Amino acid sequence: LCSRARPLLSPTRARMSKMLRLAYLTIYNGAGLVGWAHILSQMITIISTGRYTKLWKEQGNTIKMVQSLAVLEILHALIGLVRSPVSRTFPQVFSRVFLVWIIFDSLYVHPYTPFTTSGCESLEDPLCTEEMTYQLGVMTVMAWCYAEIIRYSYYILYTFDAKWVPKPLNFLRYSAFIVLYPIGISGELLCCFLTLPLIRKGLCAPLGGLMSGCPPNMETILYVYMLMYIPTFPFLYLGMLGERKKRLYPKKAPKPQGVLFPETKGGERSTSST
Repeated sequence: LCSRARPLLSPTRARMSKMLRLAYLTIYNGAGLVGWAHILSQMITIISTGRYTKLWKEQGNTIKMVQSLAVLEILHALIGLVRSPVSRTFPQVFSRVFLVWIIFDSLYVHPYTPFTTSGCESLEDPLCTEEMTYQLGVMTVMAWCYAEIIRYSYYILYTFDAKWVPKPLNFLRYSAFIVLYPIGISGELLCCFLTLPLIRKGLCAPLGGLMSGCPPNMETILYVYMLMYIPTFPFLYLGMLGERKKRLYPKKAPKPQGVLFPETKGGERSTSST
């Protein structure tokens, strides 16, 4: 006789597994929310006092830490802890981590912009350091802050129950990206472009003293990285637009037609009363 297959997890273990998943995701999303909210508050202070040049010196390590934490989201998608597709999660996280560790570090340690005034001839010339370089970094990080605060706030509530998400937050989650994505990506690409003259002169991110100079073919790597935005941005943006349509304007289920039989206790319709 064939014995009945036992369930992979007993009801008690399944309940415990669900509770652990809920607790972990709540802690993770809460940490992300607090981290980006702290960065936003500091960014507002920096902007209000006009201290653009102090951004990376004051907040660089915090931005690196909070953004690097998002690497766990790739793991979450891989092991099925969340339903986010890896194809959408990986490029977003990878591009941000690359920016904060390679691009911003280079740009703020060796500030330079090709949009210079007359008389600029070398990196040592004060005319080569313009505030616009710093403002681009501030613009990019601000776009990240608003996008991540909305996203993590949504996930904290959605993890418990989708019904807990208020309509204004649900609207922001699937609408704010329409403006924030282009702003953030424009800032990212411009910051990459501004880093090219530094790479040509061998002035790359020090990575905490682990590296001096630039690795081989770094300029080529950066060009390839920027070219990746051409297919990646439309893929992510159109994917979010499709998700927006599904979440904000769901299709109504068609009304049943014809003779309707009574429902059983299991929710199915049967021709008999049992």
